[in-house]
Amino acid sequence: MNNYCHYKSPLGLLRIEASDKGITHIVFREDEVQIRANSKLLNKCVNELTAYFEDGISDFTVPLDLRGTDFQLGVWNCLLQITRGETITYSNVAKQLGSLKKVRAVGTAIGRNPVLIIVPCHRVIGKNNSLTGYSGGIDRKKNLLTLESKTIQTQLF
Repeated sequence: MNNYCHYKSPLGLLRIEASDKGITHIVFREDEVQIRANSKLLNKCVNELTAYFEDGISDFTVPLDLRGTDFQLGVWNCLLQITRGETITYSNVAKQLGSLKKVRAVGTAIGRNPVLIIVPCHRVIGKNNSLTGYSGGIDRKKNLLTLESKTIQTQLF
């Protein structure tokens, strides 16, 4: 069984789960639940998420233990290449994976991203620059993108 904890982020409660190999899940929770005992790995993840929200640090070093199909893993690894402050379209992700015909499959894989924020699916937008689909809700997606753009602007000046 995975070890887990809960983290109160500025955008809501997050449940963080980890295996012995790395973080397996970060998902928003709407209900308040009891915090379970932490591990070193979970503490590191909480510290990095705190730095992300408070200081704009986005270089997550906590190991991940992503579990999915080969296609899903390919999509999630593509998302890990999107730098803070940038966005990419679903069709661009499909193109990077070698087939524009797989746009819907890319969208499905992104929707099943088990590690929100660290695997930055919030940086994927519609081809008309619309904010579409985010399992944490469109308002959270908008807030994450705003947080990242403010941090980038602050670091430039």
